[in-house]
Amino acid sequence: MKKPSKQAILSIGVIVFFTIITVILFKFQPEPEPKAKVTPPIIVSVERMKLSNIQPYVTYSGRLEPYKKSEYSFEMQGTLKYKHVKPGDNVKKNQKLLTLVEHKLHEDYFEIAKQNFEIQKAKSSKFKILNSKGLVSDDEYEKSVQKTLDLKTRFLKTKEDYNKTTIKSLFPGIINSIDIDVGDTTTLNKVILTQINDTFLDLNIEVRGDAIENLEIGKKIQVQSKNTEVFGKIVSFQTSPDFKSYTHLIKVRVEKNNFRAGMIAYAEIPLPKLVDVFSTSVSSVITDEGSKYIFIIENEKTVKKVPIEVISRYKNRYIIQGDIKINDLVVSKDVASLANGQTVKIKINND
Repeated sequence: MKKPSKQAILSIGVIVFFTIITVILFKFQPEPEPKAKVTPPIIVSVERMKLSNIQPYVTYSGRLEPYKKSEYSFEMQGTLKYKHVKPGDNVKKNQKLLTLVEHKLHEDYFEIAKQNFEIQKAKSSKFKILNSKGLVSDDEYEKSVQKTLDLKTRFLKTKEDYNKTTIKSLFPGIINSIDIDVGDTTTLNKVILTQINDTFLDLNIEVRGDAIENLEIGKKIQVQSKNTEVFGKIVSFQTSPDFKSYTHLIKVRVEKNNFRAGMIAYAEIPLPKLVDVFSTSVSSVITDEGSKYIFIIENEKTVKKVPIEVISRYKNRYIIQGDIKINDLVVSKDVASLANGQTVKIKINND
């Protein structure tokens, strides 16, 4: 077997050498520099600033109550004899509701006192005539007058006690509840019967001082409960604030319609009208370290962070003031991701 020639060995060595160099260069070659990515400017919605007049409203809530309601109690102790009505009954004004056993006794006292007073009153009238003719002395006449006054006082007292033995309705309405049974002993001034009239319903709400400025008796106010909206009218309001809450109590009266007592209702109360003011959407304002800012478009391509003062809020709008001019373009939403001087593309919001 022939040994390989020196030239063959040299050729093989050269091939191996270049192979090794190629592998090394391939493995350790520097990575190509990445191409810089150019981020396109984000698209922002904007609105154009203009002066406008705004009539703001504020919504208050409360529960609807019958416009008339009364709680009844006996002003004397006794035993209940009659319940003339039951809950749910419609009653007329001055209709008997409850009567005590003592009613008959005090009726007799009243009739006796009435007769005695009328007899003495007639007698005193005769004495007056006789005194004018000199047939009765002044002393006798004065005693007659005094007796008449005494009997009148007694008559009025027995009449008052007689009336206390019966409870009568103060107005037409519905008996809402009765908390006493026949044979029960009454307790002085304990509420035992309630009556309502819910032909109309009252909404009592407490409002801030700025809301009271535009109100007057009879002013129409929109009231809503569930899916029903009606206009009620103000029947009373407190001109001086409560010194604890510094609010004013307002009573708005509405027709019953589809409402009922106890329902929660909402009333829109007008605030003072704002004239020639700038407003922007709530979503256009950002808060940074306690201060509020908006972003205004400059040169149609960059945003400038501008400090503002929020005067008030109405629905989804802020009433603002600051370094703002008519026709300024303000970014209307998605402002949290923006930075001062950032390049953007604008989209006019025509809403």
